[in-house]
Amino acid sequence: MRKSHLVVQIGSKVVRIGNCGDHEPLLTHFWSPEDAFDESLITRLFRVWLQNPLMVDCSKTEILVVENLLLPMAKKMLIYRVFTQNLGIAKVTFVPDALMSLVASGLRNGLIVDVGWEHLMVIPVFDLRIIDHGLQISTKGGSWLADQISTVLSTGAESTSEKVIERLLCQAVELTDKDILLRNVIDQEFVGEKAADNFDLDDFPIIPLIMRAYDSLAVDVRESLKKQVVFSGLAFWTPALRTHCELLLPEFRVVESLGPWTGGSLYFEQLIRSDSLERFEKSKPAPNDWHLQKFEVYK
Repeated sequence: MRKSHLVVQIGSKVVRIGNCGDHEPLLTHFWSPEDAFDESLITRLFRVWLQNPLMVDCSKTEILVVENLLLPMAKKMLIYRVFTQNLGIAKVTFVPDALMSLVASGLRNGLIVDVGWEHLMVIPVFDLRIIDHGLQISTKGGSWLADQISTVLSTGAESTSEKVIERLLCQAVELTDKDILLRNVIDQEFVGEKAADNFDLDDFPIIPLIMRAYDSLAVDVRESLKKQVVFSGLAFWTPALRTHCELLLPEFRVVESLGPWTGGSLYFEQLIRSDSLERFEKSKPAPNDWHLQKFEVYK
């Protein structure tokens, strides 16, 4: 059996797995944050998935893990241990999901706005390198928003934050009093405005956090990132939220992305091709010509 190459994205709410080179994952599994990163559960799930539907030989399989930028080292080691020790995977490589979102946009430079479950992050990237001093982090992620929704709305309302945001930000929908209250929370506390500065350092909404990241960058870097804003996480799956943010930032340009998993699939495929080409170049026979070989050293 030939080598297999898989792309895996593991988050607090969802797991995606599929074959390298595909445009979308073969399997998507949703779980609760309480169950996420449980070693026995991950081992059991992946043991089943690797047999069916993926049908791969673990000893001949390489996996690219698309990881969250703030993934703790303990959880990273847990994932590595599950794949290499528990399942016998041949090789495991980790890459940040922010960079893969940028790759899925066809870009090397950009501002990544990642609305994750635990954190909201704005990540400046230049030439596929994260600019650490410009990284901005807030606690207003999907978990914070879900708490606000459950507090304001009554039992029986929509179960997902995506559906709630899509409905509230749609101008054609008539809103109830509770809807208006929640819409104000989203506008003021979650999305925010440019000039808003009455927040704690780790509590900024989306728009002010983007401006803080932008203002922290060097002048020559700013302009190359200004027109290349990529949304990831909750904002990627919620077009109404993305459009709302775009209207509040007219001088910025939002670029569509296919998502971090697809970016990882494209990136992994390119790595495999580059490695194959390098091996091919090294294995080519040396030309039987003195002039071409006079600078070659053979041991």
